[in-house]
Amino acid sequence: KTSASNTDVDKAISQIVEQNGGQDKVEKVLSDLYGLNLTQFKKLVREQLTRDKLNEKLIAKVKVSHILVRVEKAAPQDQVDAAKKKIDGYLTEITGGLGFSDAAKKYSEDTGSAEQGGSLDPFADGEMVPEFSKAAFDGKVGEIVGPVRTDFGWHIIKIEEKTGKINKSFSDWLSNLKNKS
Repeated sequence: KTSASNTDVDKAISQIVEQNGGQDKVEKVLSDLYGLNLTQFKKLVREQLTRDKLNEKLIAKVKVSHILVRVEKAAPQDQVDAAKKKIDGYLTEITGGLGFSDAAKKYSEDTGSAEQGGSLDPFADGEMVPEFSKAAFDGKVGEIVGPVRTDFGWHIIKIEEKTGKINKSFSDWLSNLKNKS
């Protein structure tokens, strides 16, 4: 189901009320600042929740894990080559049986994801640098792709999961729909 249920809306409104000092206070702010009553606000919340659900279900996203060997975008060729040799060695270990997650924890220079075995949050096309995004979307689930060079360095990417159907951002998809009507 892609529309927000009454329960979803009531839950969201309750959270807003709770976090902002109670219903009277929220109603006063809505009225004073936005000229809205609670019923009008509920309608906006329902629209936003529905939009979020559509975005979650329709827009193509990929979940990956990766290993990064950092090398500056403008690094001299010998540094680029040394980083490539390093990541090639990690790839050899992985194909030789070292678990991807273990390799990421041991070797990845992405401090944000290394501890989680290289795991990144799902992303839509265009939300990552182009080379990384293309490799992730072109790969098949379960596949390990790379090494891939980006402005951050060399990556090995493991495709974990793919969801959704529309391979563009939600706002692009929405504007395209609006332009057709």
